[in-house]
Amino acid sequence: MPTVTLIPSVCSVSSTYLTVTDEENILTDVSSTTYGTITNTQASTSYYYTYIKGFNIGDIPSNAEVSSFTVRIRGRASGGYNASLYLCHGTTTISNATATALPNSSTVTTRTLANGSLTWANIVSYGSDFGIRINCRRNAKNTQAWWRIYGAEIEVTYTVPAAEPPVITIGTPSRTRISAIANYDQCVCTFSSDLALQQWEARATKAGTTPARGVGLLVESGGALAANVSATVYVENEELTDGDGEYTIKIYGQSTAGIWSD
Repeated sequence: MPTVTLIPSVCSVSSTYLTVTDEENILTDVSSTTYGTITNTQASTSYYYTYIKGFNIGDIPSNAEVSSFTVRIRGRASGGYNASLYLCHGTTTISNATATALPNSSTVTTRTLANGSLTWANIVSYGSDFGIRINCRRNAKNTQAWWRIYGAEIEVTYTVPAAEPPVITIGTPSRTRISAIANYDQCVCTFSSDLALQQWEARATKAGTTPARGVGLLVESGGALAANVSATVYVENEELTDGDGEYTIKIYGQSTAGIWSD
């Protein structure tokens, strides 16, 4: 069960009164030993916000089953108002998805934000807008305030379901007996797959030989085929070169995940 760490790519501020230096140090995970600084240059105690977002959520496979995710931020502050950190999408905070403010302290601290009712599906739908909001209000007028951020991350644990083989459905053949006689020398049959295919093949095996992929005479093959779209196989008399007799025609498809049908 793999665990991966996603990191942010964007640090944005709600006001020109907030300045960011060494931004690249903010856009790392919480194991970083370097920091970027957000400074509030406004003398008042107005509310201004910094948003750390743009996590590489697309690195998690779309069919992954996520068992847990944890959002963290690491840093410290000086002169900052004691306001909770929030998870957010865009500028909208997520209810109950909070953590205690970064401390006005010389000690660098990692905060873990509560998930509230947030699900992984929510995060995927928010995409690059999902992030952490820091309230960068000064604690007092005319008192300098800054926040040193060492990094932020989403730690995700997930599994990817094993790929299933495609199921091939074969239609009724146009005839069950063919020969060298004109107009009776070809059998036409359609088939479809429940999954998209990247290639397929039809093989003929004579009675006494167990059919299997790669066994027998290759009578038709093709490339990509969309799911539930019909394709056609033509079996010609001249292709059955193992002599007269009863042949079994089997069609095998390889899904886009690389799995062959039975």
